[in-house]
Amino acid sequence: MRRLVYIFVLLLPSLAFGQVARFGLVAGSNRGQERKATLRYAERDARRFARLLVDLGGFDKDKVVLLEGVDAEGFKEAFSKLKRQIAAVVPQKAPRALLVVYFSGHSDGVNLEFGSDRLEYAEFRELVEQSGAGIQIAFIDSCQSGGLTAVKGGRPGPSFDLVLTDTIDANGTAIVTSSAAGENSQESGELRGSFFTHYLLSGLRGAADANHDRRVTLAEVYQYAYGKTVVETARTLSGTQHPTYEYQMEGRGNVVLTDLSRSQARLRFGPDTSGEFLVLSKDSGDVVAELEKPFGTRSQLAVPAGAYTVALRRGVRLYSQDVTLQEGQLLRVKPASMREHPALLASVKGSGPARSGVGMFLHYGLLSGALKNYAAIHQGIVGLRVDLGPTTLFPRFAYGEASIEADQLDYFIRMYSLESVIAWRFEYSVLDLFGGVLLGLSYGSQYLSDDQEFSGTMFTYGAVGGIDLPLVSGLALQIFWEVGARVFSLNSELSQQLTLQGMVGLGYEF
Repeated sequence: MRRLVYIFVLLLPSLAFGQVARFGLVAGSNRGQERKATLRYAERDARRFARLLVDLGGFDKDKVVLLEGVDAEGFKEAFSKLKRQIAAVVPQKAPRALLVVYFSGHSDGVNLEFGSDRLEYAEFRELVEQSGAGIQIAFIDSCQSGGLTAVKGGRPGPSFDLVLTDTIDANGTAIVTSSAAGENSQESGELRGSFFTHYLLSGLRGAADANHDRRVTLAEVYQYAYGKTVVETARTLSGTQHPTYEYQMEGRGNVVLTDLSRSQARLRFGPDTSGEFLVLSKDSGDVVAELEKPFGTRSQLAVPAGAYTVALRRGVRLYSQDVTLQEGQLLRVKPASMREHPALLASVKGSGPARSGVGMFLHYGLLSGALKNYAAIHQGIVGLRVDLGPTTLFPRFAYGEASIEADQLDYFIRMYSLESVIAWRFEYSVLDLFGGVLLGLSYGSQYLSDDQEFSGTMFTYGAVGGIDLPLVSGLALQIFWEVGARVFSLNSELSQQLTLQGMVGLGYEF
């Protein structure tokens, strides 16, 4: 009989809960070494993970230690205290102990970073393996963290051999990291957290429950978090990250991580529902959980009691429903009760409260070809942005000037334009990509040095492409390119002049 490769238990079935003492050490550190940018969500992710251990993992609150912004010595002291607690319990009060360790923060590929302090991977492994717990699990969410598993042959990939039995007889260590050696782990402003931890927590709340038994195993959640992290980070500018795992494990058991029946409240998705569901907290706007639901299957998400917006995204169309869950309530999600909600498109993954879909922008533009054989015109452009589902309107006003010396004459040009861009919006990760058409009218005046003035009206049309890159909440860097033509009357005949324009500026969505 071939040897079964095995991971193990974060949370045991109800019959086995009393046989295992469960301890958790959860740490987050936003700061790293001096020259590294401060992380935005590492400490927040740690708080969310610690809460989940208590809510769904069967961990007593006083046995989950949460550390935020501590140095390496503080982390090691907390480990020493846990080690003494484990020794006081095993085997006197329980035959074995389970230890879960979670860290989110900076790493340089050799050390975990706690502010300016560093903790070598080898020392971290030694702390975990000598904790006195029979079962040890570590989740590491940091850049280049795959170096931890590479020490003893860890590898990226979602493959597990799994055996389910009614007994728990496993000992050893498993380490799961958010990225392979040499890769960066990424945070998301949309998710208000790291990609890996977001999908880890969503999976543990039920999105990874592949066999719909209301219990999530480590194998299930790893495969879910691996797949979602790879797909979503492949769309980012920083590139794909690949979670890794390593196990040094013997024995067999029922590999269960979370039990959804322990939750305060649950959302049920029946076989008649399909699409990408997101559950957003009404209080904070955060994405609490995410579920990709195929038609014909049944799924559940375990969440704390509270007020939520349940959003369903199908392509670029979004539907939503507000719900309030009481403690112990099981609520069935019905797409028929949802309404289309385009205003949520800007914040559907937790970037904040839903925006109106209306904004404004201020651009600088350089227009060439407006007048034949003459230099480019510098333009200031101000306008509005109005999102209408997958279509966006950009009505705008532009003012441009140019001073030109040609044919021994000095010219001064002024141009006023009232235009509108109708664009189709394509979402790509955090980017909005635009492609559309431009229509408008321009009025130009040309002044010579002897005070002579020539003026006229021009009809404008063309094609437009653009990028909208979020910077901070509501504010985005915008870059647009245009190719088109201006049609005007010259010597009582219609004439057409090719134009090219590049624009860069800021946009703000209310």
